[in-house]
Amino acid sequence: MDPPGAQYYLNRYIGNPAMAGADSSLNLTAAYQNEWQDIPGAPVVATFAADVYFGKRVGAGVTVNQDNAGLINRNRVALSYAYHLPLSDRQQLHMGISAVLLNTRIDPQKVQGDADDPEVGEYNRNGTYFEGDFGIAYTDPHWTIQAALPNLVGFFKKNIYNQADVASFYTAASYRFFFDGALSSLEPEVCYRGIKGIKGIADMGVNAAFLRDQINLFGMYHSSGNFTAGAGFTIASTVAIQGLYTTQTSGLKTYFSGKYEIDVHVRLFHNKIELLHD
Repeated sequence: MDPPGAQYYLNRYIGNPAMAGADSSLNLTAAYQNEWQDIPGAPVVATFAADVYFGKRVGAGVTVNQDNAGLINRNRVALSYAYHLPLSDRQQLHMGISAVLLNTRIDPQKVQGDADDPEVGEYNRNGTYFEGDFGIAYTDPHWTIQAALPNLVGFFKKNIYNQADVASFYTAASYRFFFDGALSSLEPEVCYRGIKGIKGIADMGVNAAFLRDQINLFGMYHSSGNFTAGAGFTIASTVAIQGLYTTQTSGLKTYFSGKYEIDVHVRLFHNKIELLHD
């Protein structure tokens, strides 16, 4: 399943541990994705992320991800540490790592057949393992350039677990243009996602913010032959709500509907934490 659309603009920490605490705030983000609603057992993904800047160039965060698809339930918890190195007054280099616990299980209650099949029990006993993520990023008032290596253990030890459709690397670059007037900013972004077992996916899109970032419109084309579009609004520069719809990939659009996503992002204590940053 595709990553949450929230990681592109709303909260980049979701896709890169280096961005934990990067904006000198306490950030809380919840994302819910529902795909292929026309069929039973369709994929449903829920993600929660929290990150904060502690001062002395250090940030930390946690992400919790639950992915249910058919018989398979995947749970992922990551604890992140990030270091933010100033290069000048408005330029920063960010580096981050995450310790990750992954658990993949077959739900016996959904098995149509013998739920006591030894293969089911063996799969569930071997379904918990440790992982690691690493990320790096550069930011200034206009540029955000990122590279991340999720699932490091599985990347370097090819046989540690046998799963396809697992992220292997993530890169992204965006440039934000600022304007006076109703249009506050435009931020084009280009990303490339490596995925184990299948061809990588390029993403190209833009986020437009209006009325001092109170309203945003978002669109992104994916090289898998589909498109994501969404809109959101922000209340009192604190609570942002965003809805997204992703069309089905070119090979499956005849059979299944697309994916819906709703994101809620809360940004707290920006002024207090920024004083510690200074």
